[in-house]
Amino acid sequence: MAKLAAALDETSSTPTLQQVQPEKALPKVTPVPLPTIPGQPALRQTESVPKVQPVQAKPESKAAAQAQTQAAAQQEQLKKQQAERQARQPTHLTSQQQTQQQRNTGWSLQSPILFRVGEQVWFQNGNTWRLGIIASQNPQQPGVHELLPLGSGVIPQQNVAKHDKDMRPFQAFSVPPVAIQELDDKTFDEIPWAEKFREFGADPSKRDLLLLDASKLAASKVDWSNSLWSAMSEDVHAKTITYYGCFLGAERIEVGDCLRVRNLPPELSVVSEDLVVMGLRFIYTSGDFPGTIFFRGTLYQRADPGADPSTLVPMQHLPIALRDETHWRSQVQPGTSHGWIVVGDGVRLKEKSIRGRLYPAHRIMPILNPSVFEAAVARRQIDDQHPYLNSRMDGVGRYLGRQVNRLLTLGASVPAGARLNLEPFVREDMRRA
Repeated sequence: MAKLAAALDETSSTPTLQQVQPEKALPKVTPVPLPTIPGQPALRQTESVPKVQPVQAKPESKAAAQAQTQAAAQQEQLKKQQAERQARQPTHLTSQQQTQQQRNTGWSLQSPILFRVGEQVWFQNGNTWRLGIIASQNPQQPGVHELLPLGSGVIPQQNVAKHDKDMRPFQAFSVPPVAIQELDDKTFDEIPWAEKFREFGADPSKRDLLLLDASKLAASKVDWSNSLWSAMSEDVHAKTITYYGCFLGAERIEVGDCLRVRNLPPELSVVSEDLVVMGLRFIYTSGDFPGTIFFRGTLYQRADPGADPSTLVPMQHLPIALRDETHWRSQVQPGTSHGWIVVGDGVRLKEKSIRGRLYPAHRIMPILNPSVFEAAVARRQIDDQHPYLNSRMDGVGRYLGRQVNRLLTLGASVPAGARLNLEPFVREDMRRA
């Protein structure tokens, strides 16, 4: 587990980082007839048959008329049976094809792999570390971020500009306990911050200490909450609603991401959850489980070095983050296998099973431990280059669950009028609580 970021306190030193650990087009699918809707009659083609005028049947033609009627009924029954068989057949074929189709469907991401607007991160401030929210990014300056420091809106703080190298994912460190004892066992929203700052206002050192404690409690509040964005369905009365993404604790997650997981279903027989990630296909809620967010996708497990190549997922079919890392490892160690196998398709997990986003090793390790990483690459010995991060909701806190949007989650921990410059595809619910 990551060491405490004790550097939050004024008198402490910088925390020690943990030692580490174009998509293809979809194949054409031949359209198949839709299955019969339960409770509805099978569809029949309209036949242009002239209406028979009612006539008085002659006695000698009654037997022939009855035979014709019986034959027509048998023919109609045969057509109905054929229609039902045709309706059932496509349904069976579709369910068989879904798994293979999902594996071969291309992956995409609209967000950066490393840091994203709205995420809670650590940033370096001299010899100490502070907590903040990424408020904005400039596409013309990759790797540069405008950060909104966390604390209390009672004491406004100026936004700061930081580079990737001066930042860490929130889960790289643990949040230390508050320094002021009377704030212990309280959540951010339970404390009258204006009153507390008036009380500590005469002593600048105590005021700064109170501001640090405010940032710790605000970070805990964010870690134990979530908010959804970019609903894929406009029907607010639908039983199931899918979303393109969500703020899950400190991180911003979207369909196409790779997620670190835990508490997997026992029937999957996974030996080590540390070797398994989920390629995320769906984020959704269900009216049958109010307040619950579901994550559904494919589970990939790191293959053993001597695994049969035919069992490995082709690199072009891996999610973006996995493909990015696998390609890098293959370049550094061209004679070594770095593959993944599928251990679960269409697996549904709840919020508590999501540890956080997967960061490709060659993207995050140069930030977490640059000297060790560079030496490992120079020796072409990168098997141990994996980031060891905390998991969401590992720290002290109380579960808050669904919030309206990101700014309302932050609440009084940022100044009134604070703004997040989210990308156009991130559409939040902008109602006030």
